Amino acid sequence: MIMIVLVSFALAFIITFATIPILIRQFRRAEIVGIDVNKREKPKIPFLGGLSIIFGFSVAILLMSGIGENFNFNLDPSVAFMIIGVPIISGFIGITDDLIRIPRMVKAVVMLIPAVPLIILHSGVPVISLPFQMTVDLTNISWLYWFVLVPIGITGASNAIGMTDIHNGLATGETVIASFFLIVIAYIMNANEIAILIFGVLIGSSIAFFVFNKYPSKIFLGDTGSLTLGALIAMGAIIGSIEFYGLVCILPTFYELGATVYYKFKGIERRDACINPVILDDGRLKPPEGAERYTLFYYILSKKSMEEKKLVYTVLLLYAICGMIALGLSLAR
Repeated sequence: MIMIVLVSFALAFIITFATIPILIRQFRRAEIVGIDVNKREKPKIPFLGGLSIIFGFSVAILLMSGIGENFNFNLDPSVAFMIIGVPIISGFIGITDDLIRIPRMVKAVVMLIPAVPLIILHSGVPVISLPFQMTVDLTNISWLYWFVLVPIGITGASNAIGMTDIHNGLATGETVIASFFLIVIAYIMNANEIAILIFGVLIGSSIAFFVFNKYPSKIFLGDTGSLTLGALIAMGAIIGSIEFYGLVCILPTFYELGATVYYKFKGIERRDACINPVILDDGRLKPPEGAERYTLFYYILSKKSMEEKKLVYTVLLLYAICGMIALGLSLAR
């Protein structure tokens, strides 16, 4: 299985890495750009870069369905097409949101749709593994798992990752970290090999994009990419029956989700404040007055102002800690 992971990683990395410079050139030429609000000079950066991840992930999965048997791994082509249906549908919703802005509540609902390929595929079992040899067995009410929990898992993870994609390299960095720990957990728990393949491909595509997306970013994911990354993490966790550990790995993202719900009920509009941090003369960031708890990033910056690059790596450290906690809990079975 290690060889499968290495080959799938290499394919996804190479395909994604080769695609990104082309997108950067073409998007600049077509003026498909967004403003980097966390820089004093407000540079215009090509976005919709998530298309490269969708392409790299999908092609790598299809190639593995063709060459996997050479490595004692059999991925049925029909299963492969179901798997790539998730990023394709997620990407379509994401690109629509990038271009015409879908209302948040509508986006949360339509992101239930990428769960359809998983529901049809029925890969995985309606049993949720928990630490200390505990499980939640939904076999007798499997409809609840497939038609309620799976769609909620897809939309929850995709929107949670989407709401964190406001700093250079953060969404791809957290995806790499979460996927690394989940692939280890999946291997330890003898999870479905398809889940291990998904995380291997996802790591390859995400690292390739991180090279161009890290500070200072040359291209943005857009919702095209961030929604897709969240959906892919959820898909891998669902197929591998490691949903609980997937949730632990991306726990910091749910600060944004919780804050969105909390301030919505309070009738407070956060958007303007969230995209307009105070930028000091030396490049350090701090939250606007009164917005200190609007996001996880602002909460951290309210304790200590710092440059964007340092802020990103501080947050990624939180993801690494959550990943280690998830790994530790998986060993306590």
